[in-house]
Amino acid sequence: MKFTWYPGENLEQFQPFNQVYGVVFNSDGQMLIQRRELRPWCLAGGTVEEGETAEETLRREQIEEADVTVKNPILLGGQRVQFPGGHYPNPTKRFIGDDFYQLRYYCEVDQILPQTPDPDHDIINKRLFVPQSEINNYLGWGITGQVIFDQAIALYHHLHP
Repeated sequence: MKFTWYPGENLEQFQPFNQVYGVVFNSDGQMLIQRRELRPWCLAGGTVEEGETAEETLRREQIEEADVTVKNPILLGGQRVQFPGGHYPNPTKRFIGDDFYQLRYYCEVDQILPQTPDPDHDIINKRLFVPQSEINNYLGWGITGQVIFDQAIALYHHLHP
């Protein structure tokens, strides 16, 4: 599997896409992460449901996984996923193909809601806001992740000088 990050705000250049994650900031500039029990920390996000737009997926997943509503979504770009040999490893998944995108959005917390079980797993995820400088220490997304986070952090500071 090969992952390549492409920054950009034009959704049309990132087709087809099957996943949307949010790089979410609170009013103090801290970044939102979440995790299920015994799983690693992650951004909140997930798979696009039938008929949903990217922004609808973003908003739904933030509520389901982290119990926050978000505002001011801005597309950061898409991570292109390619499979050697052209075969998607799980034929039961939607968006089967050897070449697709996973979208990453910048957004800000609108409301922090009481925590409820994630409907996909019936478990209340842990929710944490971390300093910008520590985001990749928690997520371990390597160089590509750091590029995405740096882009989102720069946008946050541009919007909140």
